[in-house]
Amino acid sequence: MRSDPAREADAANRAAARQVLDRPWGDFLTALQQARPDDIALLTLEADARRGQFSLTAEAPDYPAMIAYYGTLRDTAGLREVVLAQHGYREDGQARPARFVLRGRWAEAVATEGEEK
Repeated sequence: MRSDPAREADAANRAAARQVLDRPWGDFLTALQQARPDDIALLTLEADARRGQFSLTAEAPDYPAMIAYYGTLRDTAGLREVVLAQHGYREDGQARPARFVLRGRWAEAVATEGEEK
């Protein structure tokens, strides 16, 4: 029996799509939301499920709030290698909120609050 390259490619694409969809998206998003204090605004989230990587753009009222959130995400179960990739002030009238980008990896299963790391 001859192999059908188109059928094999279709099967590989379906397997890759299942792998992406089977990731624990809900746990990942819940962990990010639970770690976020009220004074942090999440602006964008890009996640690559195949690589288990994410990039998060957010705003904080000031640098101490930004650093505190960064530390919280570094300590969040299921998140790995969280780094502060960019930061700066955004001119916004009287206020000068700190806009920043955090990048990291997320584990196969992100533990929910109350579970061990």
